[in-house]
Amino acid sequence: MIRRPCSPPVLALPLLACAAGAMWLVGPAAAERVQGLVDPGREVTLGSPLDAIVAELPYQEGDRVPEGEAVVLMDDRLQAVEVEKARLRAEAEAPIAEASAVLAEQEIILARKEDAMAGSAANEWEVRQARLQRDQAAARLQDAEDQRKLAMTELRLQEEMLHRHRVRSPFDGRVTRRHVEPGTNLQRGQEILSLVSLDPLLARVYLPIEMFGRLKVGEVYPLEPDFVISRETIPGRLIAIDPVIDSASRTFRCLFEIENDQEKLPAGFVVFFDTDALPEAPAAPSLLDGPAPTADAG
Repeated sequence: MIRRPCSPPVLALPLLACAAGAMWLVGPAAAERVQGLVDPGREVTLGSPLDAIVAELPYQEGDRVPEGEAVVLMDDRLQAVEVEKARLRAEAEAPIAEASAVLAEQEIILARKEDAMAGSAANEWEVRQARLQRDQAAARLQDAEDQRKLAMTELRLQEEMLHRHRVRSPFDGRVTRRHVEPGTNLQRGQEILSLVSLDPLLARVYLPIEMFGRLKVGEVYPLEPDFVISRETIPGRLIAIDPVIDSASRTFRCLFEIENDQEKLPAGFVVFFDTDALPEAPAAPSLLDGPAPTADAG
């Protein structure tokens, strides 16, 4: 009995046509209205960077917040004390001044011993002892200077910890949810505040694979909202085309930017993209462009 190799399954889909070594999508797609969802341009939920108690929440839900503004103030009284202690250690001059004076004195003593030995008034052992004491004084001065550098580093660390007691908005946005209230005892990572930016809005539309190659990044396309506004359509500028096609749904994602500087539009509504707005598919190869192979002469 002869076994024949299994043939690969035949896809019952008009995927690709091949001619002269080139491949492209074939078959015009039927016009349709594709649904997409409009999301905020940016969205974040701020968490607590440390264990602390909420002292103040200056903004209410719905308030607009400028970028960099403190939206959560935590009780920082104990941390302020730690900063002051670190500053006193970093600015202390006495240890270095004392070590410098001792070193200067030992330098004088060593010089006198060396002069005395030259005049036979001191022996070599006394000079070695004076040199040893000079070196020890120099080491103590170096240690005092190193301790001051460590104190400066500790001061910067404590100041950073104090800075973290104020959580700031990462962008111009609007407060959508306060997850805690003043007096809450927070744990590190606990959710505090949710913010969104509504300008611009982002519309995510999944178009059928037959539309691939018929859109251009940077172009503006009409998007029809699912609710009544002053305009029948909203202009959406295409800012990204996902290069990876979803094999299950045979769609690819397109990202449209909608200007909303007055925040007249909310987020979360549905838009429809009419594929009739797209130009006709090119007759030439569109997916894998390249020169057609030529037959060998002779």
